[in-house]
Amino acid sequence: IVAALCSLAGLVHFCRHPSLTWSAAACLTGSLSGSGESIQLKPPYASCSPDLSRSTDTLDPRLLFDCHDQLIAGRSESSVFERKAGKHLSAGVTDKVQTLLLFVGYPRSCHSLVGSLLDAHPNMIVAHEYNLLSRWAQWTEEQRTDRNFVFNELFRSSKDEAQAGVRRFVPGTAKARKNPNTYFYGVPHQFQGTYHTKLSVVGDKRGGLTSIFLSKHLSKSQKDLDQAIVHHFQEISTGLKIRLKFIHVVRNPYDIIATMLLRKNNKRRPAEQSTIGRLMINAKSQRVLANRFFKLFVKPVSIVRQHFPTLDTSCERLLTNPQQSLQHLCAFLNIECSESFLADSASIVKSAPSKTRQNIKWTDTALGIIRENMDRFSFLKEYVFYD
Repeated sequence: IVAALCSLAGLVHFCRHPSLTWSAAACLTGSLSGSGESIQLKPPYASCSPDLSRSTDTLDPRLLFDCHDQLIAGRSESSVFERKAGKHLSAGVTDKVQTLLLFVGYPRSCHSLVGSLLDAHPNMIVAHEYNLLSRWAQWTEEQRTDRNFVFNELFRSSKDEAQAGVRRFVPGTAKARKNPNTYFYGVPHQFQGTYHTKLSVVGDKRGGLTSIFLSKHLSKSQKDLDQAIVHHFQEISTGLKIRLKFIHVVRNPYDIIATMLLRKNNKRRPAEQSTIGRLMINAKSQRVLANRFFKLFVKPVSIVRQHFPTLDTSCERLLTNPQQSLQHLCAFLNIECSESFLADSASIVKSAPSKTRQNIKWTDTALGIIRENMDRFSFLKEYVFYD
């Protein structure tokens, strides 16, 4: 009865974690042990226990976010539960970060999934939609050169998403119950919203909007865009004294443009309810959006790829073979991927690649614009309309 009341009140969610072990007896006494130490929970958490009739292997495998403020007491800064809301990573932690990871690409192309999976890695923190580039322009010179400040901002975003955002764990489903178009990206057993032992990579997942920012805000002239992008990222790298790496998640442009068209014309829901609906979209809208896609998104991507270390990651391959894609990502970032990390991350990747392009009745003009532009970029040439 007590466990049920606690659960309904949202006071605590007990869970299993690689660095934390507990038993039924420990739950009743409100104590948890990990890394050779014991932590006592204060009321009301100490009175709450899970359903003891269930095996610990079937319990919700999330970090103890609701008990987090109690758990961090007495732990060292190298602990997986080292921080609570409102505290900052020490300079000793942020000084050892080796890579600042940024995303560049397109909307509706798996960036949220990739960022969430990487945030689950024990040596990485990847914020979700923090918008580092826009905020950089608003910060003072002192803030721009303060690694501790910048990395803690990204940490806070990562933590918030793991606690109450799209990375919170929802057992048994990858989609929100109230809104089937909202996905959750919580990875069981892993380290979203925190890290373990050391922090090597800090990043910000913001793919399509990064490309728009680069196209619209850095240079008034497209001729000067190359120089403006290079200067902007070199300023970040120099200010934080850190190397930059980019992940470019690429998806079939026909599908991306189709999704953008359907959303722009409020036809996304009918497309999902049909098989091959062949929905009519205004010919001018198709033509304008196709050209806009390559100007706003693809061009800045190509510039970043030319000047900075960038890994092209296929959305389609990630969905069909997530472990192999994650291994490539880890190798690019010079971090190790454990078998448990790969398996737990792959467990939430269940969607087959959608072919949104099949839902639209395309004009020959729009298809020609897309094909002609795709042929100009090596990272898009492999994609075709019919596969």
